[in-house]
Amino acid sequence: MRKLVGTYRNGGRNVRLYWRRGEGGSFIVAPKGKLPEIAVGIDGEFWEDVVGWLMHEAAEMAAYDLSCRWTPSPDFSYESSGYLFVMNHNQFSDVLARAAMFVSKALPDLAKVYKKQQRRLA
Repeated sequence: MRKLVGTYRNGGRNVRLYWRRGEGGSFIVAPKGKLPEIAVGIDGEFWEDVVGWLMHEAAEMAAYDLSCRWTPSPDFSYESSGYLFVMNHNQFSDVLARAAMFVSKALPDLAKVYKKQQRRLA
């Protein structure tokens, strides 16, 4: 189960943020005409875990958009640990600026969801 937190800018496009049970995160580059998505788990022991997963996915999506993320080919296992990130300092700055744009707007809304879910578990 996943639920929409909101839609926020990550660089040049809008991205939908979803929360779900569990840990970690993922992103989906949507088909033409649909918005891309980032999903993060909210079951981290600490809020910093959730923030870290959000930052990771926002930055990885930005690196993907800038063609700085490479996948080995052929990749028959579809294992994400094989991704290679190649960028110069300017591209690195752009990745972080795009991710900061997303995270700074999404974080207050995600914090509300996290706090609400933590109270339910207590």
